[in-house]
Amino acid sequence: MTAARRRYTQDFIDGLRHEMITTYKPIKDVATAYGIGPEPLRNWLGKYREANGGTGTDLTVPERARLTELEQEVHELRGGERVLEKSQRLLRAGAAVVSKYEYIDSQKSDPTNRNSVVRICLWLAVSTSGFHHWAIRPQSATAARRPPGVKFVGDITYIYTWQGSIYLAIVIDCYSKKVVG
Repeated sequence: MTAARRRYTQDFIDGLRHEMITTYKPIKDVATAYGIGPEPLRNWLGKYREANGGTGTDLTVPERARLTELEQEVHELRGGERVLEKSQRLLRAGAAVVSKYEYIDSQKSDPTNRNSVVRICLWLAVSTSGFHHWAIRPQSATAARRPPGVKFVGDITYIYTWQGSIYLAIVIDCYSKKVVG
């Protein structure tokens, strides 16, 4: 007794063809993922290519490998560009290495960041081993004695303008080295 032929909707067939063409997945992998035989997929893809004169994206195996390699390189470069945009102040001459380590640590805990610690260290020109030693260091005695928000320093200066002079006052938290007022 023969099994009944399954019928597939045109939308389903179009979706499978689109997946095979755009993702370069082998026919066998797509067929296994959707629980159908590879022959119907091969036939559908062949009919589509005959009707449309090919896809314009038919690549050989080495071309596909090279394309994948180039896509990964573009992804890495764009990731580095985003890191450098966020960390411009760290690239100036004389920037403290500790500031770079703090930035790397903040990026490591950021769920939207897909760059590895090694890449970020490379982009910021600091050693990966130095970062890991910094990350596991014990808290300094000074930091233990002086919790955040206890000691502040300030400065007042004036700036000349066309309208007259303006006074500028800044208050800095000694623990975090951030301007708080």
